[in-house]
Amino acid sequence: MTTMEETKAITSLDVKSDALLELLSGALTHVLPSKEMNQGLNAIALEVSEGKLIGRATDRYRLIVGSVPIEGELAHSLVGEPDIKKIIALLKDSRMPLNVTLSRAGDLLSVSVLGNSITVRLIDQNYPSLENFNGLLTYGLPRETIGAITFNPKFFSDYAKIGAINKDGVRVEFRADNKPIDIHLSGDKVIWKALLMPMRG
Repeated sequence: MTTMEETKAITSLDVKSDALLELLSGALTHVLPSKEMNQGLNAIALEVSEGKLIGRATDRYRLIVGSVPIEGELAHSLVGEPDIKKIIALLKDSRMPLNVTLSRAGDLLSVSVLGNSITVRLIDQNYPSLENFNGLLTYGLPRETIGAITFNPKFFSDYAKIGAINKDGVRVEFRADNKPIDIHLSGDKVIWKALLMPMRG
């Protein structure tokens, strides 16, 4: 029995439109491009944990996790990039923060705001778990002094596209030579954690 078949009960939550817009737009910067032909990673994973709506994305070279406080429940939902863009377009129609309802029934996710709604079909593929992401995003791991590290500048420039990051800047922490770089971001509504893999020399 697949996850989709097991998720028959309706789960739903309410979230502010500006917070959801920031969460989805920021996570979208880290999805695997569609040309890579991996539908499971050309998506954002949404789920609720500890009273927060969590959005996660990875393109194998970096990953990002954002969270916003909410009330309600949402089963793990993998939403493809084209559908995320439809949701973002719906949210951009509102000029002020409004309540948005996300409801999941089976393999369908409905997003409703101010009488307008769209329903998208979720992706049924394996995706790294929240525990996998959190294990990699352990900022407190020991650090070693390093002389230099090389990273793809295109990947790094995507952090400038996430919400209001620019006002506080982006802080990076280096773990060791050829180890992931921890990225610290501060958004308006979303708490972010991110990781960038170094390039191999």
